[in-house]
Amino acid sequence: MSQPCDLTNNNISSIENGTFFNCDRLVHLYLNHVPLVSLHKESLKGLPRILDIVVIRAPDLCYIEPVLFDFTVAEYITITSDCLRNLSGRIFGPNSSFVGSIHIEFMPKLQEISRKIFDGISYLGKLRLRYTELTRLPKGLFDNTMIGSHMDLSRNRLEYLEDNFLESSPTLNGLFLYRNNLTHVSVDVFAGLKSLKTLLLFQNRLTEIPTLKHLPKLETL
Repeated sequence: MSQPCDLTNNNISSIENGTFFNCDRLVHLYLNHVPLVSLHKESLKGLPRILDIVVIRAPDLCYIEPVLFDFTVAEYITITSDCLRNLSGRIFGPNSSFVGSIHIEFMPKLQEISRKIFDGISYLGKLRLRYTELTRLPKGLFDNTMIGSHMDLSRNRLEYLEDNFLESSPTLNGLFLYRNNLTHVSVDVFAGLKSLKTLLLFQNRLTEIPTLKHLPKLETL
């Protein structure tokens, strides 16, 4: 029988290598409001290949080593930190083929992410990458990952979007870009988004309405 692991509101500042070895029945991991400072690729080793929920809300977290997560399927992953400034390299291992939802949010110091951060995930249902200091997304960030239904990039400081940055996600229904610093959106930014129904751009710095010719199913703007 699968079991949760809830370590919320404990004074856990580190996770030793091997802590989760042989914990192949754990499907929920909650590390809410814990003083973790860093997470290394061996920290979560031993968790099962199929996970339901991983929640890491650690205000003091300032470092995540690449390839932290190595699973086949996960339904929901959240990472929140007040101190993290960059996410370098890929977080997900080569076996992470399907993820239902990823929330990387409420990170007031996050200024940089690697273009490889999502490499290893072939399908991601929903992405929330919001409430950060990001001013742009790395070129090719989503080239190897299909975003299935919704992407929320709101409440960052995005100034620029690459052309065709979501062309690998033709089934995307909702794209939320509100409360950023966009001044211009070129004609091909939304190329390939033939299923998009909702595009939210309010509270940016746009001086003209973007060209919407690539969005034949758009219903809400």
